Amino acid sequence: MLGLSPDILLTNLLPPTAVSCGVPYMFIEIPSAKHLAQVQLDLALWRKILANFWAPHVYVIARDSNPEIVYARMFAPALGIQEDPATGAAASALAGLLGMADREIDKRFRWKIHQGVEMGRPSLIEVDANKQNGKITEVLVGGGSVLVGRGEFELS
Repeated sequence: MLGLSPDILLTNLLPPTAVSCGVPYMFIEIPSAKHLAQVQLDLALWRKILANFWAPHVYVIARDSNPEIVYARMFAPALGIQEDPATGAAASALAGLLGMADREIDKRFRWKIHQGVEMGRPSLIEVDANKQNGKITEVLVGGGSVLVGRGEFELS
C-alpha cells in the first residue's frame, strides 16, 4: 500500500497501530527517513485495506539516530487530502503512541516532527508529552506559521 518492498517494513519497529486524539490515524513506522521519499500511497490498495477501517488516515513515520526527531508524511484520501504538509492532530496522537511505547513510567518527552518535505512544503511541528504513573497526562503541540493568504467575503 505504501509502495515499499516488504523487506523494508520487516524490522523491529513499532507495529502498525491505529490511534486517535480526535482524528483517527493508522501509524506505520518505516526504518529510515531516506525511505520516506519513496512512499507512494496506492489508492486501490488503500481502498481495499483501510478505507472502511475506523482509522483510515495514514501517518508514515521514520526515526533515525536521534529518537527525538521524527520524519513524517500524512495521507488522508477519506478526507480528500492527497498529502498534508503539517498535521497537528496526527502529531498529538503520535505523542501518545510513542510515549506509551516507551518503558519509562514517569517521563517528559519532546519530539520535533519534520513533515511536508517531500511535497515542497517543509514543516516543523514541536510536540511535548508528559507520562505519569504509566499514562500520558498531557500533550502539547506547537510550531511557527506563515501567512499564505488573506481574504474577506460578504454574505448577503
